[in-house]
Amino acid sequence: MKRLTWINPNKCQINTGFKRFDEQCTLITTGNAYTSTQRSWYIRPYNECECNGQMFKPGYLLEKDLEALGNIFNMQKLPYLIEKEVFDKKRTESILLYVFGTYRDCKFNAFGVVLTDKCGKLIDYTIVGHNHLNKYASAVCAIIPYITNEGTTRVPEHVLNELLAQLALDPYCMAKVNHLGDDMIERNYSMRFFWKDVKDEWAKDKSPYITIKSGYHTDDVVRLSDVKTA
Repeated sequence: MKRLTWINPNKCQINTGFKRFDEQCTLITTGNAYTSTQRSWYIRPYNECECNGQMFKPGYLLEKDLEALGNIFNMQKLPYLIEKEVFDKKRTESILLYVFGTYRDCKFNAFGVVLTDKCGKLIDYTIVGHNHLNKYASAVCAIIPYITNEGTTRVPEHVLNELLAQLALDPYCMAKVNHLGDDMIERNYSMRFFWKDVKDEWAKDKSPYITIKSGYHTDDVVRLSDVKTA
C-alpha cells in the first residue's frame, strides 16, 4: 500500500492530475472516514441481521451502513456495478465503500467510487458523471494505491521474528511490536491468527495475518505467507 507524504500535519501531498481534488485533499485513508474529499464506510452483508444482540430483517443493517455515508452522491443511487456488489446476497463479509469527490459551491460532487474487501484487496471501481471522464479516471487510478494493497508487504526481519515468537508462546494472543523505521516513522506491527469467522477462508486453515499501522492509519493487512522481510 502506498504511503502518503505530507506538506504539513494537516495537508497531504497528492498529485492525481485533478487540480481541484489535489488542492482540497487533506488525507486519504482506509476504513470509516469523512474527510474533505473522501467518504468511506464498512458495508455489512445483506444477510447479516444481528447487531448488539438485536435481530433485524435482511438488508436493514446494510442500508443503515449506506445511510452513514450520508447524501453524498449527485445521483439517485449507486452506480450499477457497485450496487450489484454491495447488494449481492451471496456476500458474507463486510466490504469498504469509498467515495471520492470535491466541493464546489458548497456541494460535495462525487467523481469516483471504489470497493475493497476488509483487507484492502480491490474489488471494483467506477467513475461518476459524464464530463471530464479522463481527468476523473486518472484521479481514481492515482488514489487506489493509497487504499489497497497488492497482497505483499515488507517487515523488518527482527520484527517478524519477535511477532512469531509471541504467537508461539500463546497462539490466541495479539502479538505486537513497535518499530521506528529508517524514515523515522514509528509503526505498530501486530499479528494474530484469524479465528473469528468459520466461513472465512483464512479461518479454515487458521492462517496468521499481520497488520501494520502508522499512527492511526492501517497501512497493510496481509497473510503471513505474503510477507517479505526487509
